[in-house]
Amino acid sequence: MPDEIELLPLQFEDIEEIPRIQPPEWGDVRLVFRSHFSRPYFLPIKAMLDRTIVGIGQVILTDQSAWLGNIIVRKEFQRRGIGRRITRALTDLAFSRNRERLFLIATAAGRSLYHQLGFKDTATFQFFDKPVKMSATANTSRIRPITDRDRPQLYELDERAFGEDRSPILKHFLPNGFVYQSPNRKISGFYLPDLGEGLIIATDGESGNALFQKRAREKIVKVVVPEANRTFCRHLSDRGYRVFRTGFMMNLGPDKNWQPEMIYSRIGGYLG
Repeated sequence: MPDEIELLPLQFEDIEEIPRIQPPEWGDVRLVFRSHFSRPYFLPIKAMLDRTIVGIGQVILTDQSAWLGNIIVRKEFQRRGIGRRITRALTDLAFSRNRERLFLIATAAGRSLYHQLGFKDTATFQFFDKPVKMSATANTSRIRPITDRDRPQLYELDERAFGEDRSPILKHFLPNGFVYQSPNRKISGFYLPDLGEGLIIATDGESGNALFQKRAREKIVKVVVPEANRTFCRHLSDRGYRVFRTGFMMNLGPDKNWQPEMIYSRIGGYLG
């Protein structure tokens, strides 16, 4: 079966086929492809069999790394080696772009495959769902919209948190974002509601909790954060949030220096 599969660049019109391929619990994966499609850092592929799309995946390039994501095989074609073939193709694609450090976030079901392909565990992400009622616990009065002069500080905060320069990606999602400005007028956190699940990066709990409170008021049901941000995970648990899944961040190549305790809401499994 894998030898009969043809791997090709995914086209924009193919995006409408994704709901027929993806697990329903993943949300609408089309939103990811639409928001990044045709940008130079975004490299999506499809697996074809007899003119039918049986799988998809993508690479997102950062300054020094590559992220593999949304590796999905249509249910009736699973366990036939197609996922392995897609992953290897994405890995080769990343290496061809001179990225020697690859990352992904695996589900429990997919983790063993990536281990077999040489990926190793780096961190875990906890998936929390929202309680029935949430009380306001943070001061959001220091939150304001992002301005152009904020950009250098936001890029520096994000690079400090994730250990890689993602500014070519982030810049497209700043217009509707927010910052938390401390009394000394220094920016200590930011929130990008239009980027994936709503990225929140903060230097401290006061800033992170306030930005998260704003996100919660927008009725966003779930949040995914690194387990290493133990203080915030405990904060969520104390307020009735429940862990319903664990994701495994894995890498192939050198490790990176990052600070997961600065992450209060991730982008998504395709970019951390």
